[in-house]
Amino acid sequence: MSHKEAVEICEAAERTINMNDYNTAIKLWLKAVKIFLKIDEKKEAAIILNKIGRTYDSQVMYKKAMKQYQKALKISVKSGCREIEGLTLNNIGKVYYAWGRHQKAMEHYQKALGISKDTENNELEGIILNNMGEVYTAWEMYKKAIEKFRKALKIGKETGNREIEETALSNIGAVYYYQGKYQEAIEQLQEALQICRETKDKRGEGITLNNLGAVYRKLGRRQKAMEQFKKALKISKKIGDRELERITLSNMGSL
Repeated sequence: MSHKEAVEICEAAERTINMNDYNTAIKLWLKAVKIFLKIDEKKEAAIILNKIGRTYDSQVMYKKAMKQYQKALKISVKSGCREIEGLTLNNIGKVYYAWGRHQKAMEHYQKALGISKDTENNELEGIILNNMGEVYTAWEMYKKAIEKFRKALKIGKETGNREIEETALSNIGAVYYYQGKYQEAIEQLQEALQICRETKDKRGEGITLNNLGAVYRKLGRRQKAMEQFKKALKISKKIGDRELERITLSNMGSL
């Protein structure tokens, strides 16, 4: 067993994930994790465990995702991989958020944020700030939410990370929606949608289309809303994202 063999297995997993063959990809990644642990490359093992967790996330299999994240956290803490520890804490926070356990999510985000600052990982900080803003949005603390999203937006622009930038814009649009500022929401979401398409971020595009549809629905523009939801549904099926598909179908059913 060697590093080269593990890398080749990971490359095969990436190819299968691109074909939406999630089960095969997970099996391959787990095989690679065993090799990395055997040859004492703990950082690589923790990175792959996070990938497995995110794959389960996209399939709305949160218990399985949490199991992988907990393994990754244990490995990263033991081996002193602070950046991976921060990434993993953030991912655990996202599972708690999906479960509606917002306080627990925020606790993990705050720990992750501290690590991102300690390690001067600006991109991780931007990702965490976006997630923290989502919790504040759920708590209807909109001023705090906008504050986090604007910080994330700044980091996204400064680091050239368009995904962070797009997520922040989409999140700001969502807050404007909840505040009844529908035109401002549309402007932010259209900007986010443009970035998604430029960067070929299909999942981000699907989420943003759902948000746009929700705004049009609120404005009574049912046909325009349905157009956005149909586009989002097509994307969710194409990329095999069950969570996105569930959200979209729920939105379509509410029209």
